[in-house]
Amino acid sequence: QNQYSGKEMLKQLSIQPGSPVIAFMGGAAKMNSEDAISLEQAIQDGIARAVVELDAIVVDGGTNSGSMGLLNTALRERNHRGIYIGVAPKALTHLPNQPNGDLEPLGDAHTHFVLVEGENWGDELKPMYALINALAEEVPSLGILVNGGKGTEDEVEENVGDDRKVMVLDGSGRLADKISLQLRYPGTIGDDNVEKISREGDFTVFDIDLDPDKLAKKIKDYLK
Repeated sequence: QNQYSGKEMLKQLSIQPGSPVIAFMGGAAKMNSEDAISLEQAIQDGIARAVVELDAIVVDGGTNSGSMGLLNTALRERNHRGIYIGVAPKALTHLPNQPNGDLEPLGDAHTHFVLVEGENWGDELKPMYALINALAEEVPSLGILVNGGKGTEDEVEENVGDDRKVMVLDGSGRLADKISLQLRYPGTIGDDNVEKISREGDFTVFDIDLDPDKLAKKIKDYLK
């Protein structure tokens, strides 16, 4: 709920911090089939593998759509036993396997959900990052930006102000590619907000076709 601090939410969820934390910032939009295959491999054999081997705590937007849906599937198939928290607006989502009209399904691999008040995507961001910051107070943390549209742009703005490193997966689509282009060729993107985010954030860019074993190793190195 929006009125709780991060530490109060952890108490409500009966979660004890201690494991490294990954904030997965992924869009819910679909991708073309060719890009989706590369992204699925990067998430399944790179990101999810690292999560499982680190027993990391993962926090994302909770929905079983787009890149978040790929992560949900990958962690379920890899039998992730760690904590996996989805934070989403209650009014826009429904619980896994309980279809409800046009609402977005939540991912079935999550261990916990924080369903916040609000009628719009983005209403979950403030409580999401309060929760992430409480989890990451005394342990390493990493943001991973995959795909992402306007809502994810707000997530990145919330995330990069607290010195958290953010890994950007170039070639995965939309915001990730804009930030990657801006970082590699400053001044070419023509988007003031993306330029501001790129200037103020601590980003590292990796190509979507990077060998998944190397991607997993990079993530584990960041979270040592």
